[in-house]
Amino acid sequence: MVRDLREIFPITKRYVYLNHAGYSPPPKPVLEAVKEHLDKLQREILDLSVMESVRDEVALIPNTTLGLNIVANALPVKKGDNIVISDMEFPSNVLPWLSLQQKGVEIRYAKSVNGLLHVDAYEKVIDDSTLAVSISYVTFINGFRHDVRAIADIAHSHGAFLIIDGIQALGAIKVDVKLDDIDFLSCGGAKWLLSPFGTGFLYVKRELIDELEPPLPGWANMDPLIYEKGLREGFDFSNLKWAKGSRRFDSGTLSFASFIGLREALRLLNKIGMDNIEKRILKLTGEIVEELMNLNVEVTTPREERHRAGIVHFLIKNPTIMTKTLLENKIIVAVRNRGVRVSPHFYNTEEELEKFLSIIKKYLKS
Repeated sequence: MVRDLREIFPITKRYVYLNHAGYSPPPKPVLEAVKEHLDKLQREILDLSVMESVRDEVALIPNTTLGLNIVANALPVKKGDNIVISDMEFPSNVLPWLSLQQKGVEIRYAKSVNGLLHVDAYEKVIDDSTLAVSISYVTFINGFRHDVRAIADIAHSHGAFLIIDGIQALGAIKVDVKLDDIDFLSCGGAKWLLSPFGTGFLYVKRELIDELEPPLPGWANMDPLIYEKGLREGFDFSNLKWAKGSRRFDSGTLSFASFIGLREALRLLNKIGMDNIEKRILKLTGEIVEELMNLNVEVTTPREERHRAGIVHFLIKNPTIMTKTLLENKIIVAVRNRGVRVSPHFYNTEEELEKFLSIIKKYLKS
């Protein structure tokens, strides 16, 4: 399977690409779909329904950050509420909540221990005044994978919402918003989902949709019938109604071409199967963790498979020099949190990992 699929990833001809937690080079079918759409724009009338084929009960947004901001500004915030986040979050899942402090909201942090964020860290800070718990399904720093369902149960037992930043999880591992009882999930498409930049989606639990007002009102979240009538006859804003379903959280005009790419990327992932993708990625990250530990390298990513996904992070002397050395050998990784972050996807091979590890071994001996 892997050998055949590598043919649709031109990046493999030039590099050992191990930075999918940063962004993923789009596969050929994605770019071909985008090019076909752009070519049609020169010759045919734009088909607006194409965006609906991507939607599938989610709001369409250009990135994870916007989705988290939509949720932060849609929640029924009042003075005395608290929001729980962790101390291992990307800024996109911190700054929207910090902005609520001016409304009298307290921000609480679940504290990690040695790079781990177990359930008891959340039990200590969630109470009946907690309005929401907002966490990354998988942390960007070291790839720690939360026990999301357990945290959902704690949050809901106190009447709090569970909000997920899903960008380091979706496309790498299976995520079931129903099974995990997630209330909101925001995700961009340019990392593990193999999609162009400027694509993403916001999932809102169905029973919550009508309870929340759109925080970014515009034409895109109007009732489609009222909007279409307004175009034909003139707008009557005294008769304003919001769109039903998650569309009420749309943010405006989006890049049609990019979302065509997202649709094609999702088709590819579904064809391969998320069971197969997750199994492959966990195998690769497991091998990296074991080999680095055998080299006595300090690995901050959990060894346990249930707390691991597509990211491996390790500490090493002068990580910037290390990544430069790897780049000179056509191996792409990233510097994060005073160490090196490696993030393989399903199409990476064991031979590529061996090449990566051989450079690490030479570097350690130098």
